[in-house]
Amino acid sequence: MLGLLRNFGQDETTSQRAMARDLGIAVGLVNAYVKRCVAKGWLKVSQIRSSNVIYMLTPKGFSEKARLTSEFLSQSLSMFREARQEYESLVQQCQTKHWRRVVFYGCSEMSDIALLCARNAGIEPVAIIDPGSNQKDYMGIAVIQSPKDLTAIDAVIVTAMWKLPEIFDSLHQHFSDEQILTPSMLQHLRRRRFADEDTP
Repeated sequence: MLGLLRNFGQDETTSQRAMARDLGIAVGLVNAYVKRCVAKGWLKVSQIRSSNVIYMLTPKGFSEKARLTSEFLSQSLSMFREARQEYESLVQQCQTKHWRRVVFYGCSEMSDIALLCARNAGIEPVAIIDPGSNQKDYMGIAVIQSPKDLTAIDAVIVTAMWKLPEIFDSLHQHFSDEQILTPSMLQHLRRRRFADEDTP
């Protein structure tokens, strides 16, 4: 919703198809959100030609966009603080166990935070595992496709934010459970894997 209101605030003539492409969602979903915005009085629609319409943010729409922006920033900062504490704790575990050969799994906003924590502690990841990535390098760290390309790794720190149950399955083919370090904010997805295994 915030992305939609932002886009209409920047370009009143943008099409729903272009909006869907920018937001990475289906055109039908954009249409549903537009109808909701109009019904709530956040958007005003004016038809300039038979095939063209203009979407204008109303004063209520500007207020809602400001509210959503504030909420988004507050949640983002809260998540950043929580993630930083989590990754600092994981890095500290590595230091306590004298683990120096550490890899990350997944290039994401989480890997940015984890890398900051690791470098502050004097630990430089050996690599970042990210299957399907076209990147060869991420912030000075080599990006590789598979854990099988690595040798003598002490630990893998999970920094991915997608397909986590599948990732845990893949990691357990190469690392012991003790070696797979996961922030507690993602632990419920890891526990789900073991719950599935226990189900007869």
